Amino acid sequence: MAWIYLILGGLFEVGFTTCLKLSNIFFNLRWSIEFLHMHHP
Repeated sequence: MAWIYLILGGLFEVGFTTCLKLSNIFFNLRWSIEFLHMHHP
């Protein structure tokens, strides 16, 4: 079960950093919302 949590944590980390990059420092509204959604599930 610990491996599943580790893999899910890694996927969330990749999603978090991808949305942060695509948000263009919060100038792109769609990706900014996705970033905040990933940051505060």
